[in-house]
Amino acid sequence: MRILIVHHGTRPTLDQPVTGGALRASGMAEALEAAGHRVRLLARQQDEPGGFTSEEDLYQRARDWGPDRIIATQIEDAPALGAVGSPIAVDLYAPRVLESAFEGTLRNTSVATLRALAAGDVFLVSNPRQRWFWIGILAMAGIDVRTDPTLVVPLLAPQGPRRRTPKSPVFVAGGGSWPWQNPVPALERVLEHLDRRSEGRVVWYGGVPQGTDVSWTLPTHSRLKAAGWVDRPTLLRAYAGATAALDWMTSNPERELAFRFRHADYLGCGLPILTFPNSPLADVLGGAGWASHNIEATLDA
Repeated sequence: MRILIVHHGTRPTLDQPVTGGALRASGMAEALEAAGHRVRLLARQQDEPGGFTSEEDLYQRARDWGPDRIIATQIEDAPALGAVGSPIAVDLYAPRVLESAFEGTLRNTSVATLRALAAGDVFLVSNPRQRWFWIGILAMAGIDVRTDPTLVVPLLAPQGPRRRTPKSPVFVAGGGSWPWQNPVPALERVLEHLDRRSEGRVVWYGGVPQGTDVSWTLPTHSRLKAAGWVDRPTLLRAYAGATAALDWMTSNPERELAFRFRHADYLGCGLPILTFPNSPLADVLGGAGWASHNIEATLDA
């Protein structure tokens, strides 16, 4: 089949950071092409040269190519794509409704979400917890949920570099300073415990996303380094050479649903993850990490 994937963000290259939505689109394209389908990816003009410039432009480009199926990785693009007439999958990998509550945009996002769901034929989620979150919202959008309209499509874990063990403990962590994910209280406990042990350091990858306000700032500490945004090969090499990844975040409904791209990257690099039991990571970790509220005992282990 001819499949059109519409996304936001720049796809992976060797010299710049990558957004989650672009990683999602690239991963799905890779899998679909491996299954024998013909795939075309289309981004916004602000993300990639030759991209679409408006809803009307997106609709016209999609209609001119005439895909057999369409995947919309961002909810705001779904209504325009739904008008093309091809069956459309709306990707719900990020709980945008919950994120918007922290941004103060809940009213507008709720309306946009219902419009997007009404345009879809099938709905993609990244983990089983999200399925139950979305079912009620899908019913409110007029979707018949007597037969499950969702498909679990996990985030793609990369084939990371060869694993290396550092001589002294190195913990990696990261993400954007979004208002719905606050690592500071847990990170302060980690740093205090490393001080008590007189060993170990933490390297944070990420920062303030473009166009957003600063929601929190990292603590200043001699054992913490802020590496900022780095290109993907550099990031994966750092993960493969660390002791473990830290993903202890202040609990809230969004954090209990969202499986992030960095989580898949950690696992793809063979990196153990230290997280809270209420994280969706706890559902899949098995022996690949520790899910505990006792940060200090987990670090000791």
